[in-house]
Amino acid sequence: FEFAVFLENDLLVAPDFLWLFRASAWLLTADPSLFCVSAWNDNGFSDAALLRAELNATRLFRTDYFPGLGWMIQNTTWFSLRPSWPRYPSTGWDHWLRHGGRQQLELAASAESGGSGAARECVAPEVSRTHHFDQRGTNVKVGTPMAKKLSKMAFSTAKPHELGDLSYLLKENYQDLLHELLRKAILVSAEQVEHLEPMKAYLVPFVRRDYKKLAQKLQITEAQPRSSHEGLIATRDPKSGAAVFLANRLSSPWLPSTEQAFPHEQRHVAAARPGESCADMCQRLRMICSDFELEFINDCAALKAHFPCEEGCGHQVGEEIPCYVHEASRDTGKQCLVTDDAIPRCGAKNQAYIAFHIPADHLLAASVMSCPAALAMAKLSYPETEISRTNDLKAVTSDGSGNVLDAMATGVITGISLAGTIAGMLIAFVAAMAFLNAALEWTGELVGLQGLTFDLVMSYAMWPLAFMMGVPQEDCLTVGLLIGQKTVLNEFVAYRNLADLVAKGAISTKAEVIATYALCGFSNFASIGIQVGGLSVLAPSRKQDFARLALRAMVTGSVACFMTGCIAGILISDLPSAP
Repeated sequence: FEFAVFLENDLLVAPDFLWLFRASAWLLTADPSLFCVSAWNDNGFSDAALLRAELNATRLFRTDYFPGLGWMIQNTTWFSLRPSWPRYPSTGWDHWLRHGGRQQLELAASAESGGSGAARECVAPEVSRTHHFDQRGTNVKVGTPMAKKLSKMAFSTAKPHELGDLSYLLKENYQDLLHELLRKAILVSAEQVEHLEPMKAYLVPFVRRDYKKLAQKLQITEAQPRSSHEGLIATRDPKSGAAVFLANRLSSPWLPSTEQAFPHEQRHVAAARPGESCADMCQRLRMICSDFELEFINDCAALKAHFPCEEGCGHQVGEEIPCYVHEASRDTGKQCLVTDDAIPRCGAKNQAYIAFHIPADHLLAASVMSCPAALAMAKLSYPETEISRTNDLKAVTSDGSGNVLDAMATGVITGISLAGTIAGMLIAFVAAMAFLNAALEWTGELVGLQGLTFDLVMSYAMWPLAFMMGVPQEDCLTVGLLIGQKTVLNEFVAYRNLADLVAKGAISTKAEVIATYALCGFSNFASIGIQVGGLSVLAPSRKQDFARLALRAMVTGSVACFMTGCIAGILISDLPSAP
């Protein structure tokens, strides 16, 4: 074969799907900087794409971020990639092609040309030629945010033979075209994107940690900067229709030098020891680690200059990345790892809460602070108005067990009853909350409100509370949602979601720390069941008292957690989001 087309089995294809490949195949043979043609645009959401669908359904663009989802390569590309495919792949092949595979293609291009490896790019349409129809896959499941997002993708209705002359996609022609488009573009900051004028072009510098909020404004993919060409993403403002060019400060040559970011001139890159964070290594070397500098080595070639990377280079999500995995027993063992999703952090290490990459020092401090906070709130919530029955110590009386074996048997029976009661109560309360969420979501859909859940309602209710704890205003709703999840479900769910937000750079450092303290507690609706069920087994005669006080105890425990969050907000009032 000369060319191969790869199509996933959950995709519908547009009328000119095959014509797209037939018309563009010659580009792959004529231009060595191209290695694939794709039918997919990662940023082709209907709200933004339909603004340009009538004019640009036949327009294609170049991207160095492999799109996948219906794509074509030459046979020479296949034979270049096949030998370097990881023996133990731990990530999707699409991510591998964007990182380890791309480096292999660049080396192959260098060997063919006898010079330096040229960046290998793909051609993609502005309006996608494929569309998901199945919602039972690994990542695309019915009702999930991913499925809802992909359902909004624009889908081309163009017919074959309508693409026209594609020579503008040849590298030199494309560079000239971009240069002309950018020549009159107005340089603006990310904050100014809210107020763009129609019929004008704008150039917007960004760094990856700020990308999500910018992408939300422009209604394009939020997870990572996709569909880019030399760090430049072309789209349109969904409000005004103005042309918008997002330029990555770290990698885009299209920005003025004054807007570009460069590695620090005194930067020193070294390999940390196994289990050692970048911050720990820098401290050992009497240097200072910078989160921002890690972005410059979040690259397979940079890692291979310092680590053996025996099993290749792959993509994962984690704030300790970029890194090299020393433990051969892991699924990523002996691999170098990069990420285009998470934001690297100097102090991150890979280790219940700490496993979610929540800082252990803050968790320990929150646990210690919670003791006096809980005691103080308990006294305020249920003050002692009489002399305590435990004021005078009395001898402990026997429970009536005949001997040690009798006591052991009684303990086992009580323990099993306690464990079973707690498990049953936990299942019942979690099921009740799931039912309430489903009922609210169903009710919301009847009136046109998508995604209405109890924890979402709680997030808005907790917004003022997050603000009072010192959370920056732009993160209050996010932290309110986490508090709602912790209250409705449990703290593990909330911490896991907090870790995801931190990894994606979607929350400020100050908000992250305050949330770490505010979430560190066992006060949630499920704990009511555990409390009533567990204590009732130990003291059956007091079951009504436990049930009567359970909700008050949960609220009191929550307030104790929020008190520690307030203290954290006071002490870290000037903490920056990133160095």
